[in-house]
Amino acid sequence: MEVYVAVSDFISPNCEGSQNILSFRRGDKFEIFDCHKSSSEWWGARALSNNSVGYVPSKYMKFEDRKIGSVLPETNKVSKMRERERESLPKFD
Repeated sequence: MEVYVAVSDFISPNCEGSQNILSFRRGDKFEIFDCHKSSSEWWGARALSNNSVGYVPSKYMKFEDRKIGSVLPETNKVSKMRERERESLPKFD
């Protein structure tokens, strides 16, 4: 799944034919599923926050490079646990 993040707020125009255009805030994340995204100004997308589906302007989207294991944010508790685990590993000089 390719995830893109909004680089700026966008409000869907209030005119005929715009009912499938999504409004969003900077930082909102989307799954882009439009097969023509490299040549299109509008991409088919699903908002990860509420699963709404529609079109987003491609100029407002930036690819989010996600690495394995970084899908969930680390909490302080998890990060402290990992720090303790590292400290308990044997030291080799």
